Parts: sequence; C-alpha cells; structure tokens
Amino acid sequence: MRQPAGTGGRSGSAGRAPSERWTDSEREGGLDAFPWFVTLVCLLVGLVVFIQSTRPALAEQEELIEVQEQLEDTLEAEHQALEKTRQRREALGADPESVLVELDGQGISPAEADDRAYAARRAAEARDGPRDGQGAGTRR
Repeated sequence: MRQPAGTGGRSGSAGRAPSERWTDSEREGGLDAFPWFVTLVCLLVGLVVFIQSTRPALAEQEELIEVQEQLEDTLEAEHQALEKTRQRREALGADPESVLVELDGQGISPAEADDRAYAARRAAEARDGPRDGQGAGTRR
C-alpha cells in the first residue's frame, strides 16, 4: 500500500515532501495490477455493448438484402413482360386482322376494347393533362 511521505512505512522516505509520489521501485508489491484490470474490464464491457448493438443491424441488413432480391426478381419479370408486350404490339401494328385475332384470344369484343382504350385515355389525361390538343371528352 502507498503511504504518504513522512508517515513511516519505509525508512528511506522520511525526508520527502508530501507532494512527491512513490516510484515503481519503492512500491512494496512491484507493479500495480489495478489499472490493467480496469482497462481490461472496460474493453470487455465495450466489446459486449458493441456486439449487442450491432446484432439488430445485421439482422435488418439480411432482411433488406432479401427484399432487394425479391424486388430485383420482380423487376426482371416486369421487364420480360414489357418486352413481350412490345413484341406483340409490333406484330399487331403490321396487320389489322391480327388485332382482331388477339382481341378474340383475350375474350374481348372490339367494342369493349374501344371502351377500355377510351377509359384508359381519360385516366391518363386526368393524371397528366390532355395531349395532342385533345380534351378529355374527345372520343375517336
């Protein structure tokens, strides 16, 4: 244990001022292990806190990766469907008879197709505004 200078303890320390400190060679037990022990405990506590706070973030990251993969799959499927629709439109645009065959294959009469196209055009105009100088009431 440390003892202030002039209180006894060691015979060589009797002439020291009270503000002076003991040196390592004057300690009775050699090196003091307490600061090392406190440092190691603080490091362990810090490590435990770090791991505990990181675990939920890692779980959330895994969930986000799964959602991203699902969205990428959905996007790829939508791109394929869009490409298929473009190819069908190009094929239908060349021959008017093929439009009727396609409508028949979908189970839609030409009048229903016209009504659906008109409704879609009105919805687009309501959303985006009229285009080509046509108003919402114009029917082809």
